Amino acid sequence: MQEAKKEQQEQAIEAAREEKKALNADLKNKLQMQKNAVGNVTEFMLTAVKSGLARAEAKIKSEQALLKQINLQQPDLDIQMAKNDVAIRDADLKSAKLAVDECKLNAPSKGTVLRVLVHKGERLGANPRFAAIQFISAGDPVVRAEVIQEWGHFVKTGQKVVVEDDTYRGPKWEGEIREVAKTYQQKRDRIMEPFMVNDVRTLQCIIHVQGGGRETKDRPPLRIGQRVRVKINVEPKAAG
Repeated sequence: MQEAKKEQQEQAIEAAREEKKALNADLKNKLQMQKNAVGNVTEFMLTAVKSGLARAEAKIKSEQALLKQINLQQPDLDIQMAKNDVAIRDADLKSAKLAVDECKLNAPSKGTVLRVLVHKGERLGANPRFAAIQFISAGDPVVRAEVIQEWGHFVKTGQKVVVEDDTYRGPKWEGEIREVAKTYQQKRDRIMEPFMVNDVRTLQCIIHVQGGGRETKDRPPLRIGQRVRVKINVEPKAAG
């Protein structure tokens, strides 16, 4: 684009020079005719030609000035400046999107909101004492069983279990141990109730419930937060 403009301007200068050359020849011819008293060359005619020469000279200077201006232009620099401007705008857009995203609360996965424990305008602070939202992920529920250290060495993955409601003759569900913790830790939830021991170390097991604990004709569903008791089928050790 730059080269095309430059070539076009050089052609305009050349055209103006040719016009000046033609006017010079015409003026020279008319002066010679006036000197030799040939034809009817008046002062008005000579003045008109001289005026045309002045205009042609001014046009040449104007076109040369335009050519100089074109030569001073740096298209590569202009392109780079435009690219830099686009990069700045992209950074502004990314920053604005980040600000919008920070104002959103996105779920970690598909699921259902159980309870919303905050209200509009309320602040939780840096160390809230409770969760703002109770959320359950989609999929089968997970049963976390805690085995006291005395019996922990009997537990392993793949063992069959029976999950039953922590009431007398409550409903039961069958399942399987899918994961066993690598460490003994304190009880996950310390319940201050009679006959509940809270000062022992326990081994946590993750149990997959058959059928996801869904409701059947003869049994209610396994619900979130339901207190249950797990019976693990421990295989007897081989004799000898």
